[in-house]
Amino acid sequence: MRKNGFSILELLITLVIVSLIMSAAYYTYTEIFRGMKEESESVELQMEKVIGTELIRLDAEHLGYGVGYDSTDKIVEWNGSELTIRSTLNNTRQETFGWVLCADGTMVADERKDPTNNNIVYISTITGTYSSVVNDGSCPLAGVHVGFPFVTEATACSVGGTNTCNTIKYRLSGSNLPAHCNPNTKNLLRVVNNDAGDPLISCVADFKVSFELDTDKDGQIDCVTTSSSCSLPTSNSELSKQVKRVNLYILMQEGGLNKNYTYPGSNPTIDGITLNLPANYLHYRWKVIKISVKPMGLFGGVEFTLGK
Repeated sequence: MRKNGFSILELLITLVIVSLIMSAAYYTYTEIFRGMKEESESVELQMEKVIGTELIRLDAEHLGYGVGYDSTDKIVEWNGSELTIRSTLNNTRQETFGWVLCADGTMVADERKDPTNNNIVYISTITGTYSSVVNDGSCPLAGVHVGFPFVTEATACSVGGTNTCNTIKYRLSGSNLPAHCNPNTKNLLRVVNNDAGDPLISCVADFKVSFELDTDKDGQIDCVTTSSSCSLPTSNSELSKQVKRVNLYILMQEGGLNKNYTYPGSNPTIDGITLNLPANYLHYRWKVIKISVKPMGLFGGVEFTLGK
């Protein structure tokens, strides 16, 4: 049995072995932590995507809801970077949900989600133009009209001096970008009327929109605004009749920075639209989200319901 302890050489060998074991353990720990962090960021972005895309879909589906043909504010606009939708309905405000039907001064149907909201704008079912605005829930005296509840914060579609429809805008903003996003990406904001806007989807590299039109009104799409020879109509009457589908394209980041990963492609192209990757994109995963929406039409589909 040895009574003299360990030699210097034995201690050095032991330290080397322990160091190697600790290094391996540390590397394993950091890789596990990095993987967990990346997965957590990916799940967060996926949840944002699901909620955000559903709200965008609902807004686009209801463009023109409660807006008369004679409104000077267009029910939809796209300037290449900002999408504007106008509607009495705000999908985050329950008091704007629903409609009423009046015939010769009598309310024959009340489908308002919040019956206490008596701010109603009426549209003639014959002409599709505005009839009147009330704040007591009453009906127009003569004729058949569909009424839509609205909020007093509305900023567009003035009827007799009262704004009746919301202005809902989607645009990119670099403010308050989450730390896990590529610094050259942006937040996709949903801005309603005069508010500052809420980030709907973060880590967005590019956002574009196209419209499929039926210009001859034969029921078939014959024009897409990605073509230089095709553009949106200028009147609400024609917009309501011609716009058959709205396509929104969002290029977004999936997960956080991963230096062990290299994105295999370049700027993705879908339906003839090229979406631009940001600077320093290589070590991030990227995905294109396409949201294709068929608007419900004049009165937000109410005239279809009445026709059953």
